[in-house]
Amino acid sequence: MRPPRMKTACALALVASCLTACGSLYRDRAAEFVQTQPESAWGPKPPAGHAKTEAEWLRRQLKDPYSADIRPATLSRTVLPASCTDGTVVPVWCSNIAVNAKNSFGAYTGFKTWMFCYSNGSLFATVDGDGIKTWADRSVSSCSGLQRATIDLHRDTERLGF
Repeated sequence: MRPPRMKTACALALVASCLTACGSLYRDRAAEFVQTQPESAWGPKPPAGHAKTEAEWLRRQLKDPYSADIRPATLSRTVLPASCTDGTVVPVWCSNIAVNAKNSFGAYTGFKTWMFCYSNGSLFATVDGDGIKTWADRSVSSCSGLQRATIDLHRDTERLGF
């Protein structure tokens, strides 16, 4: 009989290999989608005025919003998974905004790029400066602060007619 640590190690190795396989399957599907689909597959671009709304939202998240250097948005096409548990490929338009802001110590952090991703003209997800994806799924009842902020941004854009 194997010691309990060996069983745990084997179980963790099995889970890790399954997750790695799922990630590579998504990457393969995403690469194929980007190469084979026409621009029309991404749907409409983000609504006019989206960059101003995103910059205002970013300022509300910062400790010292008046010191922030926010660079104008650039638009790009990419794909994201449908959620953190669903690897379905979703084509999105991303509004990329570079932000250099002060931290709690008063030092600038350096430019970090935030992405605001739109699917069919509506906010779908945000990707923060550290690469953490947050989906704008309003059906989530228990979620992190960034998820709530993303949901609030989604509501703001709907209220403004986006």
